[in-house]
Amino acid sequence: MTKEPGYFIAQPVYATSDKTQAPIGVIAVKIRLIDFSRSWSSSEDPITLVDQGGVIFLSNRPSWQYHSIHRLDSASLQKIVDTLQYIDTTIMPVTSLPQAKQAGFGNYVARPAGRLGQILLFPSQARINRVATLWALAAGLLLAILSMSFLAAYQRRRRLDERVVARQALQQAAEDLDQKIALRTAELTTANQSIENKYGKLKEAEFVLRNTQNALIQAGKLAMLGQMAAGVTHELNQPLTAIRAFSDNATTFLARGQIANVSENLSHISAASARMGAIIGQLKGFSRKSDEAVAVVDLAQSIKASALLLESDFKRHGVVLEIEIEDPVQLVGNAVRIEQVLINLMRNALDAVELSPERKVQVLLSRETDAAIVRIRDSGAGIPDDVAQHMFEAFFTTKSHGKGLGLGLAISSSIVQAMNGRLTARNHGGGGAEFTFQLPLPS
Repeated sequence: MTKEPGYFIAQPVYATSDKTQAPIGVIAVKIRLIDFSRSWSSSEDPITLVDQGGVIFLSNRPSWQYHSIHRLDSASLQKIVDTLQYIDTTIMPVTSLPQAKQAGFGNYVARPAGRLGQILLFPSQARINRVATLWALAAGLLLAILSMSFLAAYQRRRRLDERVVARQALQQAAEDLDQKIALRTAELTTANQSIENKYGKLKEAEFVLRNTQNALIQAGKLAMLGQMAAGVTHELNQPLTAIRAFSDNATTFLARGQIANVSENLSHISAASARMGAIIGQLKGFSRKSDEAVAVVDLAQSIKASALLLESDFKRHGVVLEIEIEDPVQLVGNAVRIEQVLINLMRNALDAVELSPERKVQVLLSRETDAAIVRIRDSGAGIPDDVAQHMFEAFFTTKSHGKGLGLGLAISSSIVQAMNGRLTARNHGGGGAEFTFQLPLPS
């Protein structure tokens, strides 16, 4: 509380043009009234501004301020306490002040001041007392009585003129104040409309950005599928060859009547078909366009599914893939997008160890108090200092032409951030790179 008299104007701010919804904020403007009291300081007569309850909150008599013109009842005092209008102030009547500070308090002229309350003018009793004294002294002399009567009439006329001027000044002040209030209200209304328009444009921009981000994520998945196509083809070719050989053997054994051998070959055919189905199922799930729905995700299962899609690539390049699950972790998120991040990071690790003497990639899953931690380490040459500061930027890549668009890490970082997570990179103690992303666990 500033304890400085003022008039507050408040205007609610709505998120949309629908005024039936709850406002999202309030804009408040305070109009200082201290200049009024300064302009009254030249007046010999007390002038006060009182609220509807009769409490003086502005006056050219500072000692009267935050006192009432009459003694307030308990209901009025309780209302002041409840509204906090004069917080930490005990409202007492002016008559409770010392006699010297009550000088000038008595009969007054009141004038409405709009929403502020009333403006009170206390005419000085000193002049009236002087006139009465002159009348008493002129009782013995007619001429003196006539002179004093004329003087009294003149003084009275002057006082009336002064009152008229004072009333006109008060009326003008009240009108000026109403005009300022109307002007400020109009300005606040215009500002509110401008804020609503800007908020609408911001929502449109957010919609366009979200659609663009989803398109980039889908493009990144399709590019990754293209990179994995050769490996997956090789991985599917092996069970197909096995199925053909086992089916030929089964036909031969059936002709010979060796039913046990036929059953064994059919079991091998079933196992090879199941492996092909698992690979194709992972490809179908990874390639489909992800929706915005979230569900409970088994992070260990997502790691294994991602490793299955890249298994043939790791075998073809002679890279050892080690998966270490310290704690099974379940969280709420989008399984398809989490697998996209895992495949992007595992694919990058595979490329990083292509020319290394030791070709090894590790995937470690652990949990902290409120987060799941996935670390993907490689035995490559590590991250150069000039690359570290740009590696999460879109279209930045250190790979040769045709091997990447430079979108994988940028898309992965965007996906992790959208799930309130964080993706970081550094060089570990063994010299290679380590990418770490953490996702919050449900509370």
